[in-house]
Amino acid sequence: MTTIQEAKDYLKRNYEEGVNCPCCDQLVKLYRRKFNKIMARGLISLVRAYGQSGGKPVHVHDIPLDDRDVRSMGGSFALLRHWSLIKPEQAESAYKRLSGLWRPTQAGIDFVHRKTEVPEYLNMYNNKVISISTSQIGIVKALGTEFDYKQMMGEMYIRPDIVTNKLKWLKDERQEIEQEKLLDLPPAVTPRRYV
Repeated sequence: MTTIQEAKDYLKRNYEEGVNCPCCDQLVKLYRRKFNKIMARGLISLVRAYGQSGGKPVHVHDIPLDDRDVRSMGGSFALLRHWSLIKPEQAESAYKRLSGLWRPTQAGIDFVHRKTEVPEYLNMYNNKVISISTSQIGIVKALGTEFDYKQMMGEMYIRPDIVTNKLKWLKDERQEIEQEKLLDLPPAVTPRRYV
């Protein structure tokens, strides 16, 4: 190859399989990252530690994972930021890029509580997401069959039947209020029922 444009064209044709750059010999590769059970367990641990801290960012050393901490996950924990499930806190020092403190995003909290799903795969190049899969994965599927979601969540576990009852109660409550407004009646004096 004689020009930079030829090198760029060569890389564009071959980066999915992985190839060394003809200019600098650096490996150029598209990585397909799958959301896995280790990531799911790390996220649950962060959400739990974040709740116990009163909503303050948690240092990576203080996020327990079995008998270790999430650092034992290698780079898998930090990959959660590419799914927008966690967010790093910036370091106060100009000499450090990150502080080691993390917080779950609302999307991360919702994912742990089975309120949402995320793309099963991300395609990444140069540590940037360039495409996402159309297939989605939830926390229970990510944990796999050998995990007991209820046991892992412990006191954070929200029973689906309670959520359903609460939503039904809220819907009934909203309908009652709307009916009172339509009839121009004063609000009911009787106490409301709670689930």
